[in-house]
Amino acid sequence: PPLLDYLFGGTASVPPPEASLPAMALTNGRMRLSFIARSDDSSLIHEVTTTTDLMSGTWATNGITRLSTEVISNELERHTYEVPTDSPQRFIRIEAEIR
Repeated sequence: PPLLDYLFGGTASVPPPEASLPAMALTNGRMRLSFIARSDDSSLIHEVTTTTDLMSGTWATNGITRLSTEVISNELERHTYEVPTDSPQRFIRIEAEIR
């Protein structure tokens, strides 16, 4: 979606660099989600949510911890989150919104 392309550093005509896209890693039994996001637009916000059941439609931030935010440039930051692994299946999404 165009708003996620924008969040990850792309523009209307140029997609975001592959290195900006979300990546997952298992570290010490916990899932870590990392991605580069635009920081030069104060109206753009993002939120990481999870669910264990796609049919329920219920997404929440419960148990998600922001581990770090690293400044990459005047326009971009790297965000790293830790996501619970207390369920045999967990779905993760990144939502973006202009406020």
